Amino acid sequence: MPFHNDELADFEFDGFSWDGRLSTEWTGAATDISINSDEFTGQDYEKLSNETKEYVGKIAAAAADSFAVLERFLFEHYQANIFLNLYPECEYAPRIDKPPEIWKLVSQPSIHIPSSTGRSNYNVGFYTMFDCIWGPEHGFAVEHDHDFLPQSVIDIDQCCY
Repeated sequence: MPFHNDELADFEFDGFSWDGRLSTEWTGAATDISINSDEFTGQDYEKLSNETKEYVGKIAAAAADSFAVLERFLFEHYQANIFLNLYPECEYAPRIDKPPEIWKLVSQPSIHIPSSTGRSNYNVGFYTMFDCIWGPEHGFAVEHDHDFLPQSVIDIDQCCY
């Protein structure tokens, strides 16, 4: 679903990326989105390519059940890599029993969409970025493939190209 100019009208270009909020079916809420410039495509880098606009539309319209896949992925990551490594020494890594409880520990995501060059050079379609109670000064990001499936958890500073 391509975006029309009015849907991105409130996004601000800072010379590198467009930043704004967009209501999405995927998260079920208004979500902060950052879209990298398509500067290496040979076109005017101050305009989003039609390909990127279409990709943003696909993310915004993705079904909520794929967001539930992310919820389960976060829960399983937390259980295996955070809780078991920090509990009981860390009060910020409490026991949780069900995937929806992960939202007590992490923020709602923001979305970072790489440039079309970045998307075509890597198997990463976009990133979801989170703040979390066990690492409030850093947070983390989840890499999603082009089909919106979560692939891995990375440090937040590794996701912005």
